[in-house]
Amino acid sequence: MAPQAIATGLAAVAALVQGVEWSLGVLAGGVAVIAGGWLSTRLALGGGVGPGTTALLRLMAAMLAKWVVVVAVLLAAVAWAGWPALAVLAGTLVALVAQIVALAWR
Repeated sequence: MAPQAIATGLAAVAALVQGVEWSLGVLAGGVAVIAGGWLSTRLALGGGVGPGTTALLRLMAAMLAKWVVVVAVLLAAVAWAGWPALAVLAGTLVALVAQIVALAWR
């Protein structure tokens, strides 16, 4: 999660050129992905050893929970807080790309 946080922070600072709302939107998008990933990890790997079907169900539930959290935060950032949708999506994209790059690097 550290590469995602660093990339999101750098993108939020860069978005300050457009204004504070844009920076907060980028930050919200990145935090949505980070929070969803954290929850997904806890759900998928927190159940201990069990049968294969249970492990598969935990993985599927974790992925569903991740995307529910991401979509809920994105909707709240755009609809409730009124931050620019493009900035929120940009923050989401930055965090997802940082995750892929960090996984490929290892």
